[in-house]
Amino acid sequence: MSDQAADSTMTPNSRKFLGLLSIPLMVFLTLGTAYLYLAREPASGETRSDATEGVLVNSDVAIGATEQLGEITSEQILGTWALNAPEANRVIENRADGTASIDVTFGFWASLLYGNEVHLELEWTLEDDLLTHTIVSGTPEKNKQKIIKDFGEKGYFKILSISEKQMHLVDFDDPPEEYFWKKVSEKTEVSAQK
Repeated sequence: MSDQAADSTMTPNSRKFLGLLSIPLMVFLTLGTAYLYLAREPASGETRSDATEGVLVNSDVAIGATEQLGEITSEQILGTWALNAPEANRVIENRADGTASIDVTFGFWASLLYGNEVHLELEWTLEDDLLTHTIVSGTPEKNKQKIIKDFGEKGYFKILSISEKQMHLVDFDDPPEEYFWKKVSEKTEVSAQK
């Protein structure tokens, strides 16, 4: 069927509806393009940072570099830590028995892929300054499966520094990203910080 034939069979209301439908689609595409531009990877040596969000993105992160003096111990990473970032707010509790749980609340764009939130049960190990988290289970199941599909079951993080109040990590993704997790006394304290 030609375009002219399809046009002649459409009612004026159908044309009006399609015209109105195209407006939100154009807005969505424009906003999506703007987001992709703003979220682009910085050029070599360029840094984007927002200290209030806890994430520093740098295309030339020196994974071998460390700010940590002395040996990192398992006891230092125990407890509840929070990370607020535009793509997701996270609260993790590392327990002494080598298990952990993390609650993730996704920002708008990430929620389109992973749902609004996910709860994951993890196992963690620490070898020298390498922290590894392995996903054991999670809910909702479909959100957990999408995360595993996109990022894998294990996350590897080099601890650059750690204190009683802050843990500075870099992940081994491509490109690597640095994170500044803040120590909180319990999960309920996180909502008070927002």
